[in-house]
Amino acid sequence: MMSIGWLPAPFAAPPGVCAGVTTRAGGTSVGALGTFNLAAHVGDAFACVAENRARLRAALSLPSEPLWLAQVHGIQVHVDDGGKGPTVPCDAAVTAVPGRVLAVLTADCLPVVLVSRDGQRLGVAHAGWRGLVGGVLEATVAAMGGVGDGLLAWLGPAIGPAAFEVGAEVRAAFVSACPGDAVGFVPNPRGRWQADLALLAQRRLARVGVAAVTASGYSKEHIPVTYVPARNTIMLSVALGWAETLDATDIFFGANAVDYSGYPDCRPAYVDAFERLANLATKIGIQTGAMRIHAPIIDMTKAKIIHVGMSLGVDFSKTVSCYQADQSGLACGFCDACRLRKVGFHEALTPDTTRYQV
Repeated sequence: MMSIGWLPAPFAAPPGVCAGVTTRAGGTSVGALGTFNLAAHVGDAFACVAENRARLRAALSLPSEPLWLAQVHGIQVHVDDGGKGPTVPCDAAVTAVPGRVLAVLTADCLPVVLVSRDGQRLGVAHAGWRGLVGGVLEATVAAMGGVGDGLLAWLGPAIGPAAFEVGAEVRAAFVSACPGDAVGFVPNPRGRWQADLALLAQRRLARVGVAAVTASGYSKEHIPVTYVPARNTIMLSVALGWAETLDATDIFFGANAVDYSGYPDCRPAYVDAFERLANLATKIGIQTGAMRIHAPIIDMTKAKIIHVGMSLGVDFSKTVSCYQADQSGLACGFCDACRLRKVGFHEALTPDTTRYQV
């Protein structure tokens, strides 16, 4: 009996092609990463990741080690030739090498499998909203020969439209390229938008000729594995108590929903709810209703945050957002936080002054 959590892709793959997604069951990782974490860049113990990957190979009788990618929410595609794998960050891979196993790692982003009808070409892509709007699927199809009607696609489990709340700038990025993509966004009462990542991916695939698309067939938790339970609630509660002690009525909160809207405590709805709580649970709130929770960067991209910081004279070399910084405050350069930070500096056309370990 298979000892890991595995959901086979329910689509008509050609003979010899197998696809699917793992769940969190059957591994050795602990805590927030428990138990079947396969990512080496999220702060997990190396021994746990290595053991989990070994269990994956054994449980599925894989013919080779999966081709693991360093993903950065970009559009770079690795064209596999049977070698050791990419030496630069990539968010997609294609191969025509028999026995080659491709993989992408996702939290709330969309995993996409592409295979030629004859089973001779295989592709996978990691498609968050940034990758989608940038063209990662189009780039993957092109790397497979560019003949969309000769390909089959499977869209794996991802964050759903009920949970995926985005700002107007995300919708504008899609709609400016294709006005018809407006169908993938539904307005919510907070003046923001609920985005249908799978629908937007399907529309992009259709525009390059891939019409044979099968939806996931599975529901999925949409909370990223890097979520820390109640972290922001605890921090805001401490800030609230200190603010009331100082007779202050304004609390500023650095939440950002653009990159990881899967975090339940980084969403505008959470900020609004905590503000209501603050006015119900404090003397100042009861007497004046004046407690305010401000989240000024919640809708900003990383590049925008950097531009604003530069305009205010922020020395970014004295800041760190790494999940695995050392005791000297040097960032690892490889975790999700570091990768998104690097992308932000790149998109801001600004030198990255972050102090890295290597």
